[in-house]
Formats: sequence, C-alpha cells, structure tokens
Amino acid sequence: MKNYSQVVPLRASETIKQEAADWLAKIDGGSLSERDRRALREWLAADPEHVKALTQFAAIWGEMDVLLNDFAKLGEEKAGLWVFLRHNPWLSVPLAGICAGLLFCLGLVFATLEPPIEQELYLTRVGDMQLRQLSDGSTAHLNTDSTIEIEYSLSRRIVRLLRGEAMFDVAHDSARPFIVYAGGNAVKAIGTQFVIRLESENIVVTVTEGRVQLIKRRVARMEPLPVDAPPAAQEIVLVSKGEAVEVRDDLEQTIPVRVEREELARRLSWIQGQLVFDGERLEQVVAEIGRYIPVKIVIVEPELRDIRISGRFKIGDTDALLEAIEVSMHIHVSRVGDQLIYLSRQSAG
Repeated sequence: MKNYSQVVPLRASETIKQEAADWLAKIDGGSLSERDRRALREWLAADPEHVKALTQFAAIWGEMDVLLNDFAKLGEEKAGLWVFLRHNPWLSVPLAGICAGLLFCLGLVFATLEPPIEQELYLTRVGDMQLRQLSDGSTAHLNTDSTIEIEYSLSRRIVRLLRGEAMFDVAHDSARPFIVYAGGNAVKAIGTQFVIRLESENIVVTVTEGRVQLIKRRVARMEPLPVDAPPAAQEIVLVSKGEAVEVRDDLEQTIPVRVEREELARRLSWIQGQLVFDGERLEQVVAEIGRYIPVKIVIVEPELRDIRISGRFKIGDTDALLEAIEVSMHIHVSRVGDQLIYLSRQSAG
C-alpha cells in the first residue's frame, strides 16, 4: 500500500503545479485525445497532491454551478475520490471556497473524460446563415461568419460558440442541461430560446423565451491563486424572457436590462435576412454591415461617424444601403476595386 507523505519537496511541488496547469489548459481547450484521457486518469490516481494542485488551479474558473449536476452523477470511483479529499488536512481553507474549486475541478475533469456520444462542428461563411437541427430536438441558427462546436454526452449537452452569433431553441431535457460556452463564460438552459453574440471575449446574451443562467468568470483564465487565498467566485446572473445582458471587461457589474419588443425585433432581424437600424451612428452601421460582406468600408472624415442612420435593408443588398446613405445623407460613395469602399463628404456644388 502506497504511503503518501504530507510534506512535498519544493521542486516536486513546482513540477506538480506546472503539470496541473498544463492539464487544465488542455481540458479547457477541449484538446484531450483518448490517450490524454487515460494519462490524466493515471496522473490523478498517482498522488493526492495532483488532485490538490488541479483543484486549486481550477478554482479560478469558478464554474462549479454549471457542473454540479454532473458531479452528483459521478460513479463509485469518483465518489471515492471525493471522500478521500474531504478528509484530508489541506481542506482547512474556507469550506465554501474549496467546495467551489473542488466541484468545478472534478466536474470538469470527469465530464471531459466522459466519452461524447455526438460531436459536430458547424460554421457559416461571411454573408451566409444556417439553421441546424440538433439530435436532441434543439435548433441552432447561425448568423454570418459563425462557428459552433457540439459535444453531447449521456449527462449533458455542451455547445461552444467559437465565433460570431447564434440563436438556440433548446429542447427540454432536465436530465441533460444545455450549456453554451462563449468568451470564458457559460450560459445554462434546460428549455428556452436565446441568442448569444460573441465579439472577442465580450458577449451579449438575449433571451426570447424562458430563462437562462449566465455564469461569468471573474478573474483571468490562468491567474495564479495563492494557497491561503479564497478561490475566486463566479458571478451568476439570471436572465429572463425579454431581457439582455452584456459581459465586458470594462463593466464592473453584469446586470440584465429589459429589451422592448421593437428593439428585440431589431436585434433578431438577421434571422429574417434583414438589417434594421433605428438612429444608430454611421460608424456602428458600417461595422454591422461589415459582418455580412467581404468588403472593407472606410469612413474618411471622422465627423461623419456620428451621423444617425435609420432604415430596413436586406442582408447582402449593400448597394441599396449605400445608395440610401449617399442620397439621404449627402455622402459620397467611392469604390476601389471589389474589396474597398470609401465614404466621404460630397463636394459643394
């Protein structure tokens, strides 16, 4: 029987931390092969310090609420690991904090080890949209230049929004939560309809039916966490029908806001193949148009950026939009080849 010492040499401790960080990066990146999964099982079983290190690093994610249901379904081998951890001395840190890290770590690790029963990758090119029927009865409607990765297992339904925007109409299945990861955050639903738009690491979640739970990570992805410091907590935000919430680094609070019916219809107009503007700045309009066409539009004079634009336009009919801007706003449209358009003031006379 192996005898584990409570004292770990400094060099060995640093090696374990590095190994734990490497494993966590692999898990979060979704790049574990079958060989990696076996190696991770062996690494965790080899030394309780491995489990401790991985738990402490994983605590900075703070997504344990998303994985709580999975943890409750762990088998005897995983439950035994929980019993071992609960009775070890290193659990002297605050209970709530260590439980958050522990539940997250175990849930993430073993959910990752659980063989997927379905894996798919869907994407759209610039200017294209796509409606996908998923195997559980849910649907995913992808906007322009968007990519999602589907990974279903027996206990949960995972979707990763890697780029762009998508609407999800989720089929009810209380035994398998539907979780969308985007920009380091997670959106959890059982049966509902919502839209997620990802820009860099920022996301906007708009709920059109039911209610979702947004789990926001509060700290940087691999920020070191002192052993004697409480693990970083996640921020959980409930977003109901007719509400939207934005997650940005420069926002201290993540608060859902009510979205009026007209504004909601405008936000979802892309599903009907249209773009609707209601007093948006020209700079915003150009940025939105740029998502749907492989052409760069440049506003020459800075003062033109604040001109307000209103109207309804068919996606892909860029000529009609530019013509409307040119006629109603007295802006000169100049094309340079097929890939560049300049917007400038019309000359007097």
